Amino acid sequence: MEVSSQMSNHRIFKRQKRTVGSIVKIPLEGGYHTYARILKVEFAFYDLRTKEDISDLEKIISSPILFVTAVNDYAITKGHWLKIGTLPIEDRLKELPPQYIQDAIRRDQFTIYYNDGRIEEATLEQCRGLESVSVWPPEAMEVRLNDYYAGRLNYHVVKMMYPELSYEEIKKRIAESSNKSAKKETVPQTKKIAAA
Repeated sequence: MEVSSQMSNHRIFKRQKRTVGSIVKIPLEGGYHTYARILKVEFAFYDLRTKEDISDLEKIISSPILFVTAVNDYAITKGHWLKIGTLPIEDRLKELPPQYIQDAIRRDQFTIYYNDGRIEEATLEQCRGLESVSVWPPEAMEVRLNDYYAGRLNYHVVKMMYPELSYEEIKKRIAESSNKSAKKETVPQTKKIAAA
């Protein structure tokens, strides 16, 4: 399926409805952008940073998926991210990766939530590499994506990957990382979903 019109790189805030299966264009720094897919609750973020508008939706959805997580609805409803087309959800997105929650009071207790509705107690090690159950503001998600592509540590991702660390320990890791020439592979990320 082809997109009917090309989108420019400047921000247009247009009210839209959240439509499951829609593909959205997410602006990034330096004139780049990437794409994500609206799912029932979450978004699937494709590993496809580019300066070119891609009109072939099949090409977009066949790209590897960086991660799946929820984002505030206003990313769509207030037009921060514009929809460029809609396709049926492909099989690899019908069973989503599990996510975890860390108890707010007993910080050493974790629970994993599975796509099929199961909820199980878990250890910290079982939660490593999983997204935490959270809802990101679109602006914070854009920062996360920019940090990923620039090879920078992102505070929220480090906190998610190492929930046992204090605020000060996370800030120290980020400061140490920015003093070195950070490499993309050293930046902690959640587990990717393979390309279609």
